[in-house]
Amino acid sequence: MRSPNVSGMAIICRVRRGARRALTVAERGLDAAGVAGRRAGRAVRHARASYRPAMRLATAACVLVTALALAAQGGGPGTAGPCGDPGPQARAAAPWYLESFAPDGTITRTRALPAGMVSSGITGLPASATPIHGATTANRFTVVFVGDGYTAEQAPEFAQQVDALWRTLLATQPFDAYAPYLAAYRVDIAAPGSGVSDDPARPAKTPSPLGMHYRCQGVERLLCADDATVGSYAALAPAQDLVVAVANSSTYGGLASGRGTASVAGGVPETAQILAHELGHSLGALGDEYADPKDLGGHGEGGAEEPPFPNVTTVDTPTRLLQDKAKWWRWLDTSAISTYEGGLHQDTGYYRPTADSLMRSLGQPFNYPSAEALVKSLYGRVKPIDASSPSENVATRQNLTVTTVLPATSLEVSWAVDGAAVPALAGRTSADTGALGLAPGTWHSVQASVRDTTVWVRDEAYRDDAMTQTVSWWVWGG
Repeated sequence: MRSPNVSGMAIICRVRRGARRALTVAERGLDAAGVAGRRAGRAVRHARASYRPAMRLATAACVLVTALALAAQGGGPGTAGPCGDPGPQARAAAPWYLESFAPDGTITRTRALPAGMVSSGITGLPASATPIHGATTANRFTVVFVGDGYTAEQAPEFAQQVDALWRTLLATQPFDAYAPYLAAYRVDIAAPGSGVSDDPARPAKTPSPLGMHYRCQGVERLLCADDATVGSYAALAPAQDLVVAVANSSTYGGLASGRGTASVAGGVPETAQILAHELGHSLGALGDEYADPKDLGGHGEGGAEEPPFPNVTTVDTPTRLLQDKAKWWRWLDTSAISTYEGGLHQDTGYYRPTADSLMRSLGQPFNYPSAEALVKSLYGRVKPIDASSPSENVATRQNLTVTTVLPATSLEVSWAVDGAAVPALAGRTSADTGALGLAPGTWHSVQASVRDTTVWVRDEAYRDDAMTQTVSWWVWGG
């Protein structure tokens, strides 16, 4: 007898396929002119309105049906799901893409090669990690630069190039205002020879510690490395939020993986823009805003489903953004912020906040919604207070102190005693308990709150939740 769960899955699949076909047919009709075009536009809106609820209903039903089917059949967590869902194992093995960058700032994608099909690095060479920014990695976002093709004699040159890359990155908004939230390390590897493979300026093939090479997958300026070897050397640093492989070369080239790794040419400081773009992905969870002439897939049909990225939407007008309070609706009163068609590698169906930005092409700043997402993501990893003292209740007169990551002048610092604000202490990072006027013979609650009031963020609920931190002490009066 046929399982009712299997029948249910088949029906749900047909619902989803039918909804998708209806949407596709309607969108194709939109190309017609005149009255036909207007009718097709109405059909698109109707199909989209029907499609999304059908997809949500079908997806929810899929979860229920799959759970019942797996329970009956003894399936495990790697089992494929219904309605075309390949299951977590297949999703983990799905193709992913590398971004390559041209000197004119344009960005394109290339399908990544499977592991084991890239040049191998050289492990076990003398190497060491040196801090170049920030005194600690605790409560920081840490970037690690790993050198490739630098001999022991060229270590000072590598250090100078990394410093130049780092300064260029920190000149990019909003990182210029949040440099104290970042830490950086440089990993020196004593390479047996100078340079990397397939460098147009050095035609010879040069095996290097990280296996870096130009013309990766036939793309002239795509600069690849052996990720496993890069990771093994980067582990010399105490933390690794973003790992950057730096080639000993002055030939423009680089790579952004979207997975917390990037490669650049050390002799080209402008390629720090590649690092900023990769931080957009790995830190800010930003989507690409460019259209790729090569249709490599990876994001489905343009406009079909709302993407998870804060800087890309399927909502096609500012009016609808404002009505729905969606994505960058808080920024619509800002010049040049609107809904521009094209994004997520598609020419149509997705919309971005500005005509151009660093997530669309190099040499541009982050647009305001993207900068806000980066600041919010920093606060998802870094708290505004580094430390407070003392760490216990206070029974004798002493100073209460908070140490902030940013200078206190960049933050709003306030104090309260038993819930009542103390205006005289506003902006101060310490308070003398003996000067608080505490009533004797009882315990009092003393609080210090630190709040980032930056104009980069307009989401006040997020500011209250993640960008404000309060520490408390119980202090004995008298």
